[in-house]
Amino acid sequence: MNGQSRVNNPEHVTTTTESNASKISTTTGTGIKELTISVESFNFHGYKQSFDYILSRFVHTYFMCLCETWVRPSELSLIQNNIDSHEISNVNSYVVFYKSRMSEDDEHSTGRLYGGVAIICKVNDGLSYEIINSRNSRILTVLIKDRYDRPIHIILCAYMHYFDGSEDQNEEFLTCIDAMQVIINEYNEAVPIKFLGDFNAQLPRSKVTSNNWYKSKGFNVHSRLLRDFIVGNKLSIVDFMFYQKTSYTYFNISRNVRK
Repeated sequence: MNGQSRVNNPEHVTTTTESNASKISTTTGTGIKELTISVESFNFHGYKQSFDYILSRFVHTYFMCLCETWVRPSELSLIQNNIDSHEISNVNSYVVFYKSRMSEDDEHSTGRLYGGVAIICKVNDGLSYEIINSRNSRILTVLIKDRYDRPIHIILCAYMHYFDGSEDQNEEFLTCIDAMQVIINEYNEAVPIKFLGDFNAQLPRSKVTSNNWYKSKGFNVHSRLLRDFIVGNKLSIVDFMFYQKTSYTYFNISRNVRK
């Protein structure tokens, strides 16, 4: 999900794998420099099987938000080690922030329960990074600072609960939304915020005319909760702002399946 700051500049929310370019201002020794950066968000079933492709994308992007990393706590240095040994490290330095949702004794390494999120940041143009406590294991938040340690931007990566019709899942989904709301409440007046990730909820493209719209085919309670969050914070949805080349959001190479 990517976005820009609220109030004067609407934030953008997306679950797409497309990159989104935007501008941030950073202070240099000679004044204010405006950088055009791109941010990409990917949901891939396990980092280990996809890291070559992920790292190749840094030719085009500044920041990468990853969902469903499937990395155990003892393996959290894996992404950083892959970068340090990859040819891209000959050009730039990178810093990685991550949260694991797997246990060391998990017998299986597949399925949404094993999610995990990460944000890879390019170290360049005097930028530095600091993690913000998101108070939720499904949400990772990074504060971007300029060379004088002044906050200039926030990137948040979320991997939300899927819908199974249970009240427990609805409560967990709402807990994630509450955690994102805390970030907005605390930082929206200070710096722009980008929201990225996989929100596991379909949103309406047309104007909502009924209170029960979320009961229509393709939508669910999570759709309503996410839309309420977006509308309440005056957010706009990047997915709806451009044409996406692919007509599906997931492709399984081994099974030749599109979803």
